[in-house]
Amino acid sequence: MYRNGRPLDAAFLANERLFFRCTLDGIGDEGRIKPASIHPPDQSVNREKYSSCRDVLLPDGSPRSKVWILWGVAMILVEDVPPETRSAGGIAFRFTVEHDPLDDNYGHSELRVYKNGQRERDKKKMNSQVKKEYRTKLALRTRVVIKPLI
Repeated sequence: MYRNGRPLDAAFLANERLFFRCTLDGIGDEGRIKPASIHPPDQSVNREKYSSCRDVLLPDGSPRSKVWILWGVAMILVEDVPPETRSAGGIAFRFTVEHDPLDDNYGHSELRVYKNGQRERDKKKMNSQVKKEYRTKLALRTRVVIKPLI
């Protein structure tokens, strides 16, 4: 899992799985994640090409990470990330999956949002209707692969 100087790998296959942590109260009907559990604009995920689903539960040294072993894991495919939508005012929002390796987690990636071509990092600056639509579309495509204990 360590980066060990490996370069960025920007090539994602459409059917590559992306894993992220989830809690029991974040799971809705049919084993899918609730839309409120999707966290744009920079949601952290691990890509299947360089990690297993359980790797998102490994502690990273932060106090919160000690309980991640009790969390679950959800999965989406790269092709499930909606490509783009426009707000009622015509502002274009593009959604991407980007490899963002960490020194201790080469598989780390992010679901990112671009607003009119510029990376948006502030969730408060996202159009609320666009955010709701994005969260709903993504949540409908998720599957829980490890059921959480908490």
